[in-house]
Amino acid sequence: MLTHTDTQPQIKSDDERANQGLELMDASASSALDLQERAMVDIQISTARRFPRSLAEVKRNIMSDATLDAETSRLCYYVLPPRKGAEIDPATGKPKVIQGPSARLAEIALARYGNLRAEANVVADDGKFITAQGMCFDLQNNVAIRVNVKRRVTTKGGQRFSDDMVVVTGNAACSIALRNAIFKVVPMALIKPVYDACKKVAVGDGKTLVSRREAALAHFAKLGVSKERVFFAVGAKGVEDIGLEQLEQLIGLSTAIEENETTTADAFPDPKAAAAEAGKPVFTKEPKAGDAAPAPTGEASPVVLPPAPKATTRVTLATIADLRTRDGITDEELTAWARRNKHLNDVEELGEVPVGKLRLIHDAWETIAKDIIAARAS
Repeated sequence: MLTHTDTQPQIKSDDERANQGLELMDASASSALDLQERAMVDIQISTARRFPRSLAEVKRNIMSDATLDAETSRLCYYVLPPRKGAEIDPATGKPKVIQGPSARLAEIALARYGNLRAEANVVADDGKFITAQGMCFDLQNNVAIRVNVKRRVTTKGGQRFSDDMVVVTGNAACSIALRNAIFKVVPMALIKPVYDACKKVAVGDGKTLVSRREAALAHFAKLGVSKERVFFAVGAKGVEDIGLEQLEQLIGLSTAIEENETTTADAFPDPKAAAAEAGKPVFTKEPKAGDAAPAPTGEASPVVLPPAPKATTRVTLATIADLRTRDGITDEELTAWARRNKHLNDVEELGEVPVGKLRLIHDAWETIAKDIIAARAS
């Protein structure tokens, strides 16, 4: 027995048909773009192999461009201040600085090496960090490298940067990602001699030391960096102590600042703030009468105020409110400073601590304010 089942044809609305058509058009357009891109890359690879690069000519051209003059050479290397816990240089007894070929040298290498494709874009933003991706494709050797670079877009207190600062940070991250990708494709055997030559041209010799040293100090003075901070950054006691080695470091720091790899506050810390940081007081519970002194541990002992009559007398934030207002320090910034230095859990606790501790904060306010302002700048 045969049965017949009626099936209703699926009737689509005009909007559904239009949407389907749009999807088909988008898929078709996307496929066409992929084919076009693939064809373009195939043509570039074919062209690159028809006209291969000459390494001798590449090396000569990169060297010629990078050492064209002292200003160009200055921009071809960077120096970053040493990180906390950095390895000690046995020759100088000081923490090793971070240095290397800069984004400007990478751009020269990209142009002169030839048969390369390179690009960089911001590929992610989770609210706290942005991720930039740099890509370099050697068409002749069929080698492609992608490098990711993350940069924070929040302050130490957790507040997100302004939109303009996010854009600036993103551009800096892209520049660094592109630089790193290029130097993973272009052999360092070609870059290292150029990098060394750039430092020599930028720094000069004994004949140019005085004039370039004065130019460096004048440059940093325009950035608001005092001579004392410059001397402290390179371990000099005065102008005459800045030799060729120190001048090389200063030039590299200026490049890093221009490329947004560091800030003037990080590159040139305040000597007084650094000294205070090395031996800063730690707020602890006040000892009771008869408590034994803490045993020595080989480190700087925390500052403990002696017991005083009515040690539990409470005060309010009014004692330091005028100072905060004068220096433009917000409650959030003071809270971040307190937590960062493990002095207090919350700024509101300042209104409930004994008078002695609050007095210590009041007396050390200049150092505290500089620390907060430096953190804000970074």
